[in-house]
Amino acid sequence: MTILSTSLFAHSDVGYQYKYGNVKGYIFYGYYEHEERNKAEIIAQYAELLAKEMNYRDTIFLNFTHDYVKGAQKEYEYKILLNGEKKGLPIVISQNRNRYDIIQTLLLVEYAINNKAAIEKTPQKMLPDADMEKITSRSISENVSKIISHKIYKPADRINADLDQIDEISYYVQNNKFHVYKKGSTHNAEKDVLEKTEEVLLQLDNIYQFSKLRLYPYYGSSKAVVFDSDSSFYCIDIAADYDFDRTFFSKRYPIDKPSYVFEPYLVNDVGGNIITIHFVVMQTIHSVKHKVIGYRMEDDCLIEDLNHFFNLAGRAKYMQRSE
Repeated sequence: MTILSTSLFAHSDVGYQYKYGNVKGYIFYGYYEHEERNKAEIIAQYAELLAKEMNYRDTIFLNFTHDYVKGAQKEYEYKILLNGEKKGLPIVISQNRNRYDIIQTLLLVEYAINNKAAIEKTPQKMLPDADMEKITSRSISENVSKIISHKIYKPADRINADLDQIDEISYYVQNNKFHVYKKGSTHNAEKDVLEKTEEVLLQLDNIYQFSKLRLYPYYGSSKAVVFDSDSSFYCIDIAADYDFDRTFFSKRYPIDKPSYVFEPYLVNDVGGNIITIHFVVMQTIHSVKHKVIGYRMEDDCLIEDLNHFFNLAGRAKYMQRSE
C-alpha cells in the first residue's frame, strides 16, 4: 500500500441576500476583496431606479454569481426567466460572470419588463441563450441613459462598517464610470453648518479591487490602492505627509503576472509610506510562488519583485564581506 501526501487548497464560496425597493436577490462570491460584490449591489440600485422610471412595481430578482476563475468565457452568463407557472410572478435575471456589466444588466431588466408577456409564452418561461447577446449588444436606450446619470455610491463595508464611515476616500458610479473621490467638508457661512464635499481624483472604466489602507487597526483610512484591472493599479494618499491639503497619486503601474492568477491581492501599509502588494502564482498543482511588490509613495518608487531585490542585496552584501 502506498500513501501519497499532497498539499490541497480548500476554498468555500459564500453569499448574502439584498433588497432595494422591489429589486431583490442574492450575491454569491468567492473573495470579499473583489469589487464585483459591490458592483452587484450598485447594479441592483440602478435596477430599482429603472423599474420606477418604467412604472414597474412587481418584484425583480437579480441573482449574481461571481465566477472569478472563468475569465472571459461567455457560456451561461445571463438567464432571464419567470419564476413559476402562474402569471404575475417575478422576473428573474441570473448571471454567472467574471465581471458584471452595468449597462448590459439594465438592458436585460428593461427588456424583461417590456416583454414579460412574451417571455411567459416561451418554453419553460425562459429566453433562449441566443437572445441574450442580441439584447445586451443593443444601443443604450433612453431609459437606461437617464438612469445611469444618477450617482450610486460604493455600498457600506459589511465587515468594517464603523471604519468605513470615517474613511476619507471612496468611490461612486455615474454614467458607467467609477469616480474615486476624496471626502471633505466646508463651512457654509450663510447656514453656519459644515457641508460635505467631494473632490474626484480618478475616473476609471472599471475597479477590480479597492484596497483602503490602515496602518493602525482602529483608524480611518486616507490611503488606497485602486486596481483598475487584475493587472494594474494606482496608489493614492489624500493626506500626504499628514497634510490634508496635499493629495498624492501615482501613475498607473502594470503588474507582471500570469493571466490565471485569480485570487485578490493582499495589500498592506507597512509604515514609512511603504506599501506591499502580495499575490501567489500557482506554478503547478504542487508548487506555488509568492510574489511581493514594494512601493514607496514619497518618491514614487516601485520594486516589482521584493524577493528578487532582497536576493540581489544579500548577494552584494556577501560579496562586499568577501572583499
